[in-house]
Amino acid sequence: MKARCISNQTSALAPSQLGRSDPSDYAARITIGHDYTVLGMSILNNALKYLVRDDTGDPFFAPAGHFECAASTLPEGWSFALRDGISAVGREAWSKPCSAVWGYDALVSDPSHAGALEEGEQAAFSIFFAQWQAAQQSDSDD
Repeated sequence: MKARCISNQTSALAPSQLGRSDPSDYAARITIGHDYTVLGMSILNNALKYLVRDDTGDPFFAPAGHFECAASTLPEGWSFALRDGISAVGREAWSKPCSAVWGYDALVSDPSHAGALEEGEQAAFSIFFAQWQAAQQSDSDD
């Protein structure tokens, strides 16, 4: 799935497009006008995020408001899962921020994979980059 970057400043997004823990004014490492391969999506702190490879090459859960994405079917091989955050209330919502996730197998089947990406763990990065390469190959075959 491809999405075109239309914004890279959180200050340009509506508050509803940001999660509770997102900084209110930062510049994401994504380039306006550039198309990004979306490898997964999550609802994190009540905000929809796209998992993309940012301009430094790292995995990045970017607010979906930074992108425009034409209606399309989900990529082949994606799956979906609800997470504990779907029923979290009060203080528990802070410790269980993820409500739902879509994407490649490890992202969906391993609840710790997204956090491992954010922590820069090499094993998670290897899985992410393999998925990114496969998506690029699929795009070039189309």
